[in-house]
Amino acid sequence: MPALNPSELVLVTAASSYTGANVVLALLQNGFQVRAGVRTQSRADALSSQLEGATDLSGLSFGLVPDGSLPGAYDEVVKDVSAVIHVAAPLPFPCDDIGKNILQKGVDMNRSLLESCAKTSSVKRVVLTGSADSLFDWSKKLFHDHTYNGTEWTPSTWEEAEKSQTFLDILPAAKKYAEQAAWKFVSDNEGKIGFDLISILPVVTLGPYAGKVSSVKEIGGSAFFVVYKAQTSQEDGEVGPVIIPHAVDVRDVALAHVRALTHGTAGRRYVLSAVCFDNDQVLHLLAKKGYLKRKVEVPDVDPTTKGYFQIDNTATVQDLKIQFRPFEQTVIDTAEQFKDLSTA
Repeated sequence: MPALNPSELVLVTAASSYTGANVVLALLQNGFQVRAGVRTQSRADALSSQLEGATDLSGLSFGLVPDGSLPGAYDEVVKDVSAVIHVAAPLPFPCDDIGKNILQKGVDMNRSLLESCAKTSSVKRVVLTGSADSLFDWSKKLFHDHTYNGTEWTPSTWEEAEKSQTFLDILPAAKKYAEQAAWKFVSDNEGKIGFDLISILPVVTLGPYAGKVSSVKEIGGSAFFVVYKAQTSQEDGEVGPVIIPHAVDVRDVALAHVRALTHGTAGRRYVLSAVCFDNDQVLHLLAKKGYLKRKVEVPDVDPTTKGYFQIDNTATVQDLKIQFRPFEQTVIDTAEQFKDLSTA
């Protein structure tokens, strides 16, 4: 596929999410026109307010997708777009029926999007936001001698996920089956569709929210559970152990999506990881820069020496021309945005 040119129109699904809003901002800053897919008009209004002042919003428009898992859900919003960055994924945890409400809905959402893209001749590339969780063999825990490079698939199964009571056991299978459904659609329809597919697989995503946020209620995910919890902790044990010992800045994740449109190789899975880290390191960084007004008791040990599994992001760096931000910058920029948030 020829590289997309700035000024072309790109659809971003789940555009009001943490990652989605950063993708929207990166696209606009790189000259693209953006159609932001959101579930409700109130989310569209909130995103406009959030991004106001961050960049020129004249290239931003909106399209409503109340339920992306339904057939034809994306038919209208994909019209006339040159590419789609598909961030949306259903993760309504806890829920009564894991198989129906998370696993199957994720598969259905990806199929629905690609079916809609197949109905128009304008779409040239789809970039799917997956997760590095779809790679890892969690039966080996955190400490094992393997370097993941984006070619692996987690052995986590649908059946195991349906029986699980924890989100961290469900997520790998959910991400795997949803992504595999997308690759299968493209393979089954080779020669019949006018677009190709790339997937982006970030590890733990940290970094500031796009634009402005004012309340703790507006933040969530890894940025909340890693940085905010550390920043507001009264003792080291409140933060808990690291879940995935690798991190990447959300701004670099957003840029990688943009570069996937302009530089990416069709059919590739790009794993995004900037650094091996753990929560002890976050505590020490916050204390060092004055964002933690207490003494940290846990030893300051380089996480790369602890025996965590590793990640090879060579293909990402070479193809997408990404120069990852230093981890200290990621943590401190996040803490700076969070330090004055209202708890109301």
